[in-house]
Amino acid sequence: MKVIMPVMENHGIESRVTGHPRMAPYFAVAKINGDDPGTVDIIENPYKEENHHAFHHHEGNHEGANQFFKFLTDLEPDVLISYNIGPGAFYRFREIGVKMYLPKGHTVKENIDALKADTLTEISEPLD
Repeated sequence: MKVIMPVMENHGIESRVTGHPRMAPYFAVAKINGDDPGTVDIIENPYKEENHHAFHHHEGNHEGANQFFKFLTDLEPDVLISYNIGPGAFYRFREIGVKMYLPKGHTVKENIDALKADTLTEISEPLD
């Protein structure tokens, strides 16, 4: 299973999960296989926005939203763990079968452990 989450810094499994995916400087990409701790790669977010209002539809930045979504789907996630997910990404992720959960811990490791323990809350509607 491949899990992605927006993070604030590049500290591997100890990286802290951050609020809005589009503003995250990095993404953690965790490959989990059963009880195996797996691997965690931290990759730079090439579509990072300093101001999340520039990303929203009322600003007319549809192309940026599409490029960002393609960046995320190119990571081939099975799961996204995030505090926020707008309606466009929510419905598109749901359509392709990506499960979305709210973080329970502060770090990548804490959230991977919570996912394995099945204690994360699944996101059932857009959060923005």
